[in-house]
Amino acid sequence: VKYPGRIQGAADGVKARLINESINMNAVMDKRRHRKLDLHEILGWMEQDGLVDKESAHMLRTIALGSEYHKKHPLQIIAERNWKHPQHSHLLSLEVLTEWFARRLDFPYARIDPLKIDVAAVTEVMSYAYAARFNVLPVKVNDTTITVATAQPYDREWMDELSRIHRKEFDIVISNPVDISHYLLEFYTVSKSVFGAQASGHPVAGNIQNLEQLMELGRAGNL
Repeated sequence: VKYPGRIQGAADGVKARLINESINMNAVMDKRRHRKLDLHEILGWMEQDGLVDKESAHMLRTIALGSEYHKKHPLQIIAERNWKHPQHSHLLSLEVLTEWFARRLDFPYARIDPLKIDVAAVTEVMSYAYAARFNVLPVKVNDTTITVATAQPYDREWMDELSRIHRKEFDIVISNPVDISHYLLEFYTVSKSVFGAQASGHPVAGNIQNLEQLMELGRAGNL
């Protein structure tokens, strides 16, 4: 719509402002969609569910401020306190906390079993550097879906990018964050070693009975 003189200028200004507000709102929504859950939030849920008292939660919030804490997942920080469940005195281990965390967020929980994972297939999904950046681990690949283990289910920047590359749906499962980091290194070390052995013409099957032996050979540099 065209308006005369000053009215047109004012209309253009309003239109430009609305466009900028829309862009800013989309950026805010995108940031919220790709967010990491922090210690404060998770402790709040634990208080609500009766897993920790307010005094203990407040104390941990107060001391967990150093750079060494920022490198750890909040569940790992909590597990290191060796708290016990108030009702039955069972240790709130990292695995117990991870299972609770999955139920709390209504995501499937998965304990990573390396002997049930096609290492060659899952390490093709993304590079080690990319997986380590988000601490995510593909655990299953089929014709239509890629299942990825994570301990930060709302941090999904990786999903948007990889969906466009692979043209597949992604399913999220919650796993122990330390296990994810551990098996990331194991899987990609094995994959790199096997690829190198194949490229040099050396057989890698031989007497290897399972993935555990394969990992030991990869760590020892014998592939």
